[in-house]
Amino acid sequence: MNVQKWLEALDKQRRALKMSLPVLAERAKLSRATVCRILKEKRTSSSLESVLAIANVLGGEVELHMEDPEKLVERQIQKRAKKIVRMVQGTMALEGQGITDPDHIDQLVEMAAKEIRAKPRKQLWVRQCRSSNPSQAKHPSPMSPN
Repeated sequence: MNVQKWLEALDKQRRALKMSLPVLAERAKLSRATVCRILKEKRTSSSLESVLAIANVLGGEVELHMEDPEKLVERQIQKRAKKIVRMVQGTMALEGQGITDPDHIDQLVEMAAKEIRAKPRKQLWVRQCRSSNPSQAKHPSPMSPN
């Protein structure tokens, strides 16, 4: 569920409870302006603490579920490996050497994944640079966005 939908759900619950904005603000120990900004303007930049206070007053409970780190790592490895194979495939296809056998493509993805797994894990989260200059790829400019 995205933040916008959370805020819509909170306002829907408030209306179903027939709770006015001033009463909600008082019970959540927030200003009326803050509650209006969150529920009426659907400001997704609102503080998490304020949104949780409103949810608590309205009987909502927010839980955080974290994916198993190893599953997340493997998903990221597969994503990177597939991206590498797609890029190579695109170049090879331009040269008339593209691979069309799905099993062969799967093998290439697994080979790329194996190479990615062999690297230090912290590199998995670094944004890949498309620069052909190796010095730029290793040391991005401090002005470059991450």
